[in-house]
Amino acid sequence: MKINFAYTAETTTEGTNFIPPLEQIILDSVADSVLKCTVGSSLLEIKSGPDDRLLDSVPCNITHPEAIDCSVVLGYMTLGFSKNGAKSAEKKKST
Repeated sequence: MKINFAYTAETTTEGTNFIPPLEQIILDSVADSVLKCTVGSSLLEIKSGPDDRLLDSVPCNITHPEAIDCSVVLGYMTLGFSKNGAKSAEKKKST
């Protein structure tokens, strides 16, 4: 199952180099919370793919005084479930 979400990022430099490490931080945070609570469910895996991407056509307003760039990012996560709904104690996250 793919889940998409959007977020804004204000940065002190121009460019998109922040996306991969931020994507990993978001994955780690969600996985740590969700996978911990799913022991005995059919959810087996959370992946950060497909890669997050900029939404250039969506306006973004800088609000932080030190920021020089603002981006709206479309993020994705893929949840992997067992095919037959079988419950598993083994859970993992992957990039």
